[in-house]
Amino acid sequence: MKKAFIILALLSLPVFADSGMAKIMDEHIYIIPAGRIDKDITGFVKDKIPGTIPANAKAEVDRQMELPELAYDPSRKQYDAVMMLDEMSRDITIDTGVERAIIITDADLYAPDSDFVLGFADAKRGIAVVSTARLGGEKLAERVLKESMRELGISRGLTDCPDRKCAMYFSNNVSGIDAKRSAFCRDCRDKLRRQYIRPIMKAVLKPLI
Repeated sequence: MKKAFIILALLSLPVFADSGMAKIMDEHIYIIPAGRIDKDITGFVKDKIPGTIPANAKAEVDRQMELPELAYDPSRKQYDAVMMLDEMSRDITIDTGVERAIIITDADLYAPDSDFVLGFADAKRGIAVVSTARLGGEKLAERVLKESMRELGISRGLTDCPDRKCAMYFSNNVSGIDAKRSAFCRDCRDKLRRQYIRPIMKAVLKPLI
């Protein structure tokens, strides 16, 4: 009976208010500049991210990192996003249960079967990269934030969302990015909460199994 009660209580958590969720969930996000990135951009993302995540989130700007030469394709004048994360992850150590890392770079990125990508995330490693190369303009900081939220969501298991206002809505142009918010829609927020709750459930139920 006790075990069943705990399971029901934990499963009901996604419908609680964010303030209640913050009491049991933590997330620490490291923002890593790579290349020529203005401090105002990383500072803006650092200040805004905590308020958009349904958890007790903290963000900090970490050390500057060098772009990996192996990831650069001189024929395309672009960096392979997958290879970039592979190389840079060697120097990034995080606890994927409660931590994430977002690399913000001015390097133009591409991925297999794509002429370019604005960002890329590795859910297994908990690391993502966002490029400013195609996001320029007066709204650069806001666009970087929105793409950072999208890649952060992907790193936590979220997928593309049909809601054009949601941060998880896919767009590869600035007009589409400008039209959406940096926040998750209700459905995506609920899905994200469940991602946080799973390790909590395992930890609580383990002694009871």
